[in-house]
Amino acid sequence: MRLLIDMQGTQTASRFRGIGRYTLSLVQQMARKRGEHEILLALNGAYADTIEPIRAAFAEWLPVDAIRVFEVAGPVGGHDAANDARRKAAEMMLEAFLYSLQPDVIFIPSLFEEFGGEAVTCVHFSQKAIPTAVSLHDLIPLVHRDEYLLDTAMERWYYSKLDHLRRADLLLAVSDASGREVVRYLSVPEKSVVTVPNACDTHFHPDTLDNTQKVRIVATYGIDRPFIMNTGGTDFRKNCCIWIACPAAMQREIGCAGRGRVKAWRAWTG
Repeated sequence: MRLLIDMQGTQTASRFRGIGRYTLSLVQQMARKRGEHEILLALNGAYADTIEPIRAAFAEWLPVDAIRVFEVAGPVGGHDAANDARRKAAEMMLEAFLYSLQPDVIFIPSLFEEFGGEAVTCVHFSQKAIPTAVSLHDLIPLVHRDEYLLDTAMERWYYSKLDHLRRADLLLAVSDASGREVVRYLSVPEKSVVTVPNACDTHFHPDTLDNTQKVRIVATYGIDRPFIMNTGGTDFRKNCCIWIACPAAMQREIGCAGRGRVKAWRAWTG
């Protein structure tokens, strides 16, 4: 089987976030265990500075010619309505490129790339011969549209991506909750949705510190409570206020740190 994977999730700003790490880690594991199957990776030439690092990340498992780079018309950013027609043309060009590689299956780990950048993703734009699977991370902007889709340009771009999502042959939901959302809000048949939970990357593991190291870390970061909670980002979808209010209600001690938000978090916990 020849599997073609869209790797733009490791090229855009997503590469610094969870989706980028998810894409890279998942595809690396797939490459390690591909056996007799062939894997091709599609990269966007507009993100030229990311191409060689991605080649290096797969050098151990994939031959050089497994990395394929495409070029399409630009700019395509969804923030500017003047780009809409060009983005549709770019989607058609991308699909032609993907089909020219004659894969048996196309896999898109991150479809919603990238509102203000040069990423181009598509599902069955004009052709439907090759089955396409898409990872479904969440539909939070749709579920909470009053928080995320107030900007008309963002709304227009996001709904266009939803149209592509609906056309996927298989959705790989990262949780049962995400799977239920796509069935409920987009009327996708349940048989087209499979839950594939995210796993923890192997470089996250418990560490053992001696007393000297503990003292140094506590002093360096000003830690004065027994527990630390890391929420990652602090946007609406992270439910930070709820996560902080719950331990406060249980009268537990929590130390919170963030970019300029320490006092605000401590206000929640007393």
